[in-house]
Amino acid sequence: MASIIDICNLSLANIGDSADVVSISPPDGTSQAAYCAKFYPIARDIVLEGHSWSFATTRILLADLGTPPAGWGYRYKMPANVLTAIEVYGELSDAPEPFKVESDSDGVVILTDVRNAQLRFTFKEEDSTVYSGLFIQALSWLLSSFLAGVITSDMQLKESAYKAYLSFMSEAAVADSGHLKTRVSQKLANFSGKQVGARS
Repeated sequence: MASIIDICNLSLANIGDSADVVSISPPDGTSQAAYCAKFYPIARDIVLEGHSWSFATTRILLADLGTPPAGWGYRYKMPANVLTAIEVYGELSDAPEPFKVESDSDGVVILTDVRNAQLRFTFKEEDSTVYSGLFIQALSWLLSSFLAGVITSDMQLKESAYKAYLSFMSEAAVADSGHLKTRVSQKLANFSGKQVGARS
């Protein structure tokens, strides 16, 4: 489990900065802490938005606002803390349905033809202790790419850090998707076993 401070110090170490940040909220008085406080939330949200992470994805029943625009059957309020709207489902189906995100007088809304719709979405998970190791590596290197520009002014180092981020991001997303496939495969195996048992 890594704290936000651990991730910030890892990011600094990635670019060869030996500073030991102790707080970013509020910053501990060092320029490194001030930069981490500024750029960490940006880097975190970019990485969270880049994949449907198992630790930051959930479903919620949407609140019907009524009076949908022409061409749509229902208009729902977008829940708070949504980073990425992934899929919309009906109450009795696991098959995703078409939807559209728009803004109107009620704020951000979701338009769909599904009654009692549920939204599957990625949310802003701020608890760093639930992040996977590969996610932390990806996040640390993206933050490093931001920090390199302001701390070292070394554009080559900044570019190298960003390339490392892309590599770890790809690896982390594949690993996280693998966990999902494993769970789905296990469910199918259990279902198959029950069916076989039922026939015997």
